[in-house]
Amino acid sequence: MTLSENEWNLLFTPVIKLVKQICGLPRSYPTSALYHRYILGINNPWDQICANQITAFTYLINSNSLASRSIMIRCRAAQLRLAIHDNIFEHESGSLFLGHQEAKSNLSLHNIIIARKLNIIIQQDYINRSTWFINGGNMPIREIFITHRCLNLLRKIGTSNSYPLIYASQLILPSGHTMSWACYRFIAGLSAKGRIAKWFQLLTRWIKGISAQEMSKHSLFNFLSNILQPVSEDKRKHPYVIIKDKNNEVSIGFVKKRTHIKKNGEKIECLNIEICNIEICLDNPQKAIIQKQECPKMITINQHDALVLPIFIRLSTGATTHVDWYYIVESLNRAKNISENIDIQQLEKPPTINLNGDNLGLWINRWIEQDTLKQELTNIRHKLKSLKNIEYYTDGSLANRTISNDNLSHIIDNTTVDLGAAFYTNNELGEFSVYSCLSLWPSSTRAEIVAIFLALLTAPENSNVTIYTDSLGAINSINSAFNSTTRTWLKKTNNLIIIKIIMLIKEAAINLKLVKIKGHSGITGNEIADKLAKKGQCGNNLFKNNVDFINNIISYFPVFIDNPIEVNIRRFILKILATGEATEWSLLKNNQELCYGNVNQIDWKVTWLIFHYCKGFHCISMRLNYLWTFIAKLFHKILPLGSILAIRKPRLYKEMKCIMKGQGEVFIRKVLQNLLGVTAKSEKFQKFQQLALEVKVETLLTTKLQKDFKISLTEAQTLMANILIRFILAFKELIWKPRCEQVILWEKRRGISRTDKITSESKGKDNSNQPSESKVKDNSNKLSNKVKNLQTGKIDQLQRSVSLVKKSMDTFVRKYICEDWIPIKKKVDKVTLYISKKLLD
Repeated sequence: MTLSENEWNLLFTPVIKLVKQICGLPRSYPTSALYHRYILGINNPWDQICANQITAFTYLINSNSLASRSIMIRCRAAQLRLAIHDNIFEHESGSLFLGHQEAKSNLSLHNIIIARKLNIIIQQDYINRSTWFINGGNMPIREIFITHRCLNLLRKIGTSNSYPLIYASQLILPSGHTMSWACYRFIAGLSAKGRIAKWFQLLTRWIKGISAQEMSKHSLFNFLSNILQPVSEDKRKHPYVIIKDKNNEVSIGFVKKRTHIKKNGEKIECLNIEICNIEICLDNPQKAIIQKQECPKMITINQHDALVLPIFIRLSTGATTHVDWYYIVESLNRAKNISENIDIQQLEKPPTINLNGDNLGLWINRWIEQDTLKQELTNIRHKLKSLKNIEYYTDGSLANRTISNDNLSHIIDNTTVDLGAAFYTNNELGEFSVYSCLSLWPSSTRAEIVAIFLALLTAPENSNVTIYTDSLGAINSINSAFNSTTRTWLKKTNNLIIIKIIMLIKEAAINLKLVKIKGHSGITGNEIADKLAKKGQCGNNLFKNNVDFINNIISYFPVFIDNPIEVNIRRFILKILATGEATEWSLLKNNQELCYGNVNQIDWKVTWLIFHYCKGFHCISMRLNYLWTFIAKLFHKILPLGSILAIRKPRLYKEMKCIMKGQGEVFIRKVLQNLLGVTAKSEKFQKFQQLALEVKVETLLTTKLQKDFKISLTEAQTLMANILIRFILAFKELIWKPRCEQVILWEKRRGISRTDKITSESKGKDNSNQPSESKVKDNSNKLSNKVKNLQTGKIDQLQRSVSLVKKSMDTFVRKYICEDWIPIKKKVDKVTLYISKKLLD
């Protein structure tokens, strides 16, 4: 039995509650923040299940083992059970998701469905793709049930019979009449006793409403031999049978006796058949009468060419049967060749290409999609086919390029990666070269491997090929792939293109030698190949890698939105799911404006650096745990402020006012002025303060740091993270802790206990926790001295803390936030950029 995503989330709910409790977070803390890899990054069990099951499914289905055969059987059973006429791996996702009930007892179908939810298709090789199609009709019954929103009835049809229903035309007789319930049950090898099933009544009614143009007539003659029972060897039985003579005429006859003939020395069992007539009964149009002729025609046929006809009642002059058999016989005799005209299974044939005796030119046509690139490779191959020894220089190129993208304002969305690959050869026949740009999975090694692949496409058969490249990674990737297992193949990066290289070497019997040379060392061939690769980045030729004709190694290849997954599939799935978790977090109400309104406003890398410095508290110290909890609450605006407490517990905190005795905003402003002097009144600093108290900072400030200090972006973000952590620590020590102590004193004066705070409002009584006036006065007198001492101590603490924070904040605020520009003579020492973790000590 398999579990759905909702069921896994329900099982994991107690763990989430425990994590929030250990981390000191309230229950209202968003769960998506716990799954966010930059905030806390706990593993979602459903994500792990998806990655593990899809990966294992891909490994097993490509293995040559009993497990692979078992998966095939389960997929075939699911295809028949769900009445899917096309390839179940590539079936339309919306329709496939409706089979979730069937997937609970079929693990293979469950894996296919969860993969499709991630837009991943287990795509087959071009040659074997059609083996999963069930052809023979135009109107699948699954589409009919979906149209009428009764797909649940499809499960009641069942497939454990000899006549599984896939198309509506299977219930249409050649004469155009709809098959009866009794006839269908007999054909399916089931009992016709009892009431007519509801699904059959609805289906036949819907079929009658379909126009004749949409419904292709389906001949039953092609599978009568698989439906009806053959004549038994019991000589005492004389059944009525359906036979087919030498003229392909279908008749109904009566078995007179059994005999045998000898042919080529073998004894063949035969039947003497008396031909009968069949007509519709006048009294009951649902029955047909089989009548014996006065002068019957006798024929002798092979025993295996006669099929037993179901009979209702035997009469002295014949018998009665269902009227459907009358329509079958009459219609088949009117159209003798109807079975030959029906397209039972037209397998998709590969295109026929005239190659003039060149076998490997076939691979250029199959693997190269663009016509111009295909023509260039074909021409070079034709000119080089007489060579036995040939040398190539290959190279790849990768570069980032800025593009103009007005729709997306983020800087990352305005950057694209250009890939180019090229090869060059110089021999007695002349100089030849090809360059092309690439798509998907950008890496320098991939560009080098594609360059080698393009060169091999032009290499002659049975030749000695030497390829010089400056990429050791490409050489190792190809050399280590010759003896790879299925599991190893699917773990490799650039596996699809390497598979094609291995197939090409074996098919062409090429003796390949890969030689590592030093790049940009003055080697003429390498320098030319390097220039061609850079030219190919923006050239007209385009190489696109598709899943086709790789059946010799991998039959089922994972594809993501029509793009082959040429990396480790498990890591790729986990990245997709992590992106989904981050997207869910970004859609929270507090984050939508900053994540989708103006994405350039916030430098998120600085925020994630701060969380990164504070994570790992389980192994370091509880001090980091408290700091991470405080920052997490600050980040999601869930610190227990008075307004929030009044919403959570209105009965306890409805009379609560500013606990700083009317000095709330004034107190905060005074502390900030002590920290930063008069610069705290700056409009820019007010904006910085507002974002800093949400653990965020503007991208503009980080950019200024980078330009003015002439440091890298990473160093500028690290410095900004240092400043932000110092600001948060100052806020916590100088403002938040005094405020919390005042709240605790206020709660004690009001007699609010911890039990009151964790008890829901509905369970508590109105006056159960209300203290008496005398008790309140006693508490006030006892705590008045503590309050005075606390205020005096905090003033001293403020003076001591100001000197610690002002030194690092003053320079930053004066230069980047103040309205007045104050030049700084000294540059920041780069050593101080990497002391972020030490700041917490």
